[in-house]
This record gives sequence, C-alpha cells and structure tokens, in this order.
Amino acid sequence: MPISANITHKFVPIPVSKGIEPLRSYEQDSIFKIYHLDIGLLGCMMEVRPALMAEGERVFSEFYGALAEQLVLQELQCYLPEKRFFFWRSGNMAEVEFVYTGEAGVIPIEVKDGANLRAKSLTVFRRSYQPPCTVIASHHPILPDHGVLKLPLYHLARMEAALRATLTH
Repeated sequence: MPISANITHKFVPIPVSKGIEPLRSYEQDSIFKIYHLDIGLLGCMMEVRPALMAEGERVFSEFYGALAEQLVLQELQCYLPEKRFFFWRSGNMAEVEFVYTGEAGVIPIEVKDGANLRAKSLTVFRRSYQPPCTVIASHHPILPDHGVLKLPLYHLARMEAALRATLTH
C-alpha cells in the first residue's frame, strides 16, 4: 500500500557481477529496499519527537545512517528527477547505497556517517567496475581525491557539476 500511495520508494539492486551499463537490464525485482517519501515521515515512523530532532548530535549519532541515506535519496530525486537510482550489493560483503548512470557512465554513491570516510564497499565496486568517478556523501566538506568525490550532504544539489569538475582535472 505505501508504495502504491507514493509515500515510499522501492529500489532494486544490481547483481554482484553487473555494475555496468545499462543498469536497468540487471534489475532483480525480488530484492529491494524501501525508503520514505521524505525524512520527516521516516522520523515520524521511528517515533522521533520534534524536540529530540532539535538536539541534533544525539539523534544523528544514533540514527545517522538511516537519516542520511533518506536525505541523500530525497536530494538525488529532487535534483536528478530523470535518473533511476539503484543500489549494489556484492553478496554479504559490500553494499553501495546508490548507483546511477550519469553523463560519464555508472556512478556509485556511498553514504558515510561519523568521522570515518573509508569506504570499503566503494573500493570493492571501484576495483570490480572501474567507474569514472565515485562519490562519498557525508557531513564533511568537499574533498576531491583521485577519482573519489567526497561531497557534503548539503552540496548534493551541485553533485553533477562537481563530478564534471572532478573528471576534467
């Protein structure tokens, strides 16, 4: 019901051997993730009181992963509405939260929480498929790093422009 009412989004994964174009041809309808229409609905479903959200640090330290993924999806859908987003999984070893086909090819996006920006799953994807660039979305400032664009959550609206700049340098 929530999917048909458009208050949740269903995502399909890319099989372990297929992180290549065209992504849509590798869909698996039997495996999926569910996201809410917006971060407010997720907070409501998790019974996060508005006053608790104002505390910031404690909420985000406890639920940062789910809230950050939800926020990234909302931003991606807002600023790249024509794109179809997937997620990629390599068995039980690695998972990249979002994968899509951009101007330069398949672009994986990993959402990181906390101070650790090491992205083991993104490294597995990168070694397997050699994408033109990879993205780490976090609360850290912009840090271009040899084909890895580390982008703050608030800057996702400019992700495509940042990718172009990274690929031309």
